[in-house]
Amino acid sequence: MTMQRTTPPLLAMGLVFIISIIAAPFIAENVREHEIESKTEGYLAQGTIPADAKLYPVLDEEIPMLTLDEEGHLSQEDIWTLTRYTDLFASLDDTNGNGYDADNFGFLTTTTVKEIEQKNRDNENSYCVDGTQVLSIYVDDGNHVEVIYLSRLTGSSAELEQGTYDVLASLFFKKVNQTWYEDGIGHYITAPTGDYTYDRDPITGQITVNPVS
Repeated sequence: MTMQRTTPPLLAMGLVFIISIIAAPFIAENVREHEIESKTEGYLAQGTIPADAKLYPVLDEEIPMLTLDEEGHLSQEDIWTLTRYTDLFASLDDTNGNGYDADNFGFLTTTTVKEIEQKNRDNENSYCVDGTQVLSIYVDDGNHVEVIYLSRLTGSSAELEQGTYDVLASLFFKKVNQTWYEDGIGHYITAPTGDYTYDRDPITGQITVNPVS
């Protein structure tokens, strides 16, 4: 099923490589519940990502998170929450790692943990999450944003052999009564790590995906 974007396109394919956005993320199966702890204090990725919101390491400390918020709608608390929710969503892939705490997913609205678990079983997904990194936050208005992020998984599924894969995806969020809720899921690409480069325009936030020749 194709998802219609509700914000300006932030993803441009290099060469003639076209990626469609689908409504189902790349998710792992049989995830175990446990208490997830924050990593460290301070900020990561050149001072742009709140470390105490993170559940997984960033993938590249040299790539800062870009927040496209011309009107200044987002507070530091908003950025912390969006970062945490992105990592929580990524934790649903962490079958062979630390897993997830099912009590932390009250922000989901377009899917449920049970639906994701069923997709995991159907797809025979089995992965560890090695790291996650928010690349860009695009603010449509003060109450609707898109978070584009990269996660790295090691494992296999019914369709993919054992290996390490990069997943470029997005989460849409809406704010209702000062509380953020997930409002859509976009998947751009799942590919072996190192097969593509992900280049971002520092002004527009547009991300170009190019195959490594």
